[in-house]
Amino acid sequence: MKNLYIFLLLLFYVSINAQVFKKISNSKIDAERLELAKEFSALFFAKCEKQDYTEFKDYKMSVTLAKKLTEDNIKKTCESTSRSSGKITISDLKTVYDFKYTRIYDPIDYFVFNILTENPNSNYKYAIVSIYHDQNIIDGVYLSDRLPSEKKKK
Repeated sequence: MKNLYIFLLLLFYVSINAQVFKKISNSKIDAERLELAKEFSALFFAKCEKQDYTEFKDYKMSVTLAKKLTEDNIKKTCESTSRSSGKITISDLKTVYDFKYTRIYDPIDYFVFNILTENPNSNYKYAIVSIYHDQNIIDGVYLSDRLPSEKKKK
C-alpha cells in the first residue's frame, strides 16, 4: 500500500491544512481539464486490468510523474491495487478542488471521481487526478478513502 502512495501520491501534501483547498463550483470547472482527468484515470486503471504496463503516450505529464511511470512502477502499483480492490472503474465526478499552496507554486486542480471497485471491502472511494492549470500538465493520479480537503484520521 505504501508503494501505491509513494508512486501515485507524489508527495500529495498530506500534512497540509485543508484551508489551501478551495472547492470549485460546477459552473467554473474547466471542461478540457475535466475530460483530460477522466480519460487519463480511466486509461490508467484499464491498463492495470489488461496488465499493460507500457508508458503513457500523448499525455503531457510533470517531470516527476513521467519519471515514476516506468513499466516496473506501473506493474507494482497495478498489482497492489488489484490485490486490495480488484478491478477499478471510474464513475462520476464527485468534486473539483483548486489547490493554492503558495505564490511560488503553479495552481493545481484536483479532480475527484467516485470509483467502483470489484472488492466490496476496498478502502478506496475516490480516484484523484491532479492537473496544473498552465498547459494542462498531469501531475498525478491516486486512490484515496477521503477527499483532499479532509484531514487525515489519526
